[in-house]
Amino acid sequence: MILDYLSHNPDASKEKMSQKLKISLATLKREIDALKNLGALVREGGLKSGKWVVLKQ
Repeated sequence: MILDYLSHNPDASKEKMSQKLKISLATLKREIDALKNLGALVREGGLKSGKWVVLKQ
């Protein structure tokens, strides 16, 4: 769900993702950390101008 959303919206903020996916911000942050640890997701660039890159689906 998160990876699919980010593959179509790589510039989305965590706050926007939380609202669109209807999950709490804390849950989203925890899931993103887990995806990063699995090597499925990375963030490139800065906080404002960066984007999410999905490495594995």
